[in-house]
Amino acid sequence: MMSDEAKTYGHLFEVDHDAALREKFASGQGVIELQPDMNDAMLLAVVKQAVSICDGKPFLVVPATA
Repeated sequence: MMSDEAKTYGHLFEVDHDAALREKFASGQGVIELQPDMNDAMLLAVVKQAVSICDGKPFLVVPATA
């Protein structure tokens, strides 16, 4: 059950995660964290997506930890 306060101020916390992610990559602060269970197709898809939204800015790729 949601409190009256949460109902009143909940809209302040709504975030467009896609827009936030795009903004982060476009500002050169994007980070990709590789996971041990990622196969080649998943890795390629993630990197392609990052390249498409980074607006030519660098991004960090963090290798998976075993």
